[in-house]
Amino acid sequence: MTLYSHTVGLPVVTLGEAAELGTVVAFEIDVARGRITGVRVSGRRRRTTALPWEALHAVGSDAVLVRSAAEGEARKGAVPKAVGLRVLSEDGEERGTVTDLAFDAADGRLEKLLTDLGEIPAGAVRARGDYAWVVRAV
Repeated sequence: MTLYSHTVGLPVVTLGEAAELGTVVAFEIDVARGRITGVRVSGRRRRTTALPWEALHAVGSDAVLVRSAAEGEARKGAVPKAVGLRVLSEDGEERGTVTDLAFDAADGRLEKLLTDLGEIPAGAVRARGDYAWVVRAV
């Protein structure tokens, strides 16, 4: 299990050239698939690049290794937020605020949301917006 909070801020380095592309600033998440589909990297001149999960070689404790910088795609606009959002059930019940995300570093599968009120399995997540995560009502 790897935590979002331990990954954001890590340098992103290419395998072949050992070139530092920037630092991880966010994840791109496909809620329907329950997976992280890419990482957003902030580089020089605040340029943001999105790297697909398949471009990653490893997510380690000191760096994120990518096969090549050529697989990145420039992105404009707001960086998607994952932590700090409210969690609401489908029937509007407050379920806390996301403090972290746990995921499998091997395949990007989301494992759980960590909130100030406890843990929520990723399988309970129904949607994520700019304002909140929505989870299955219990």
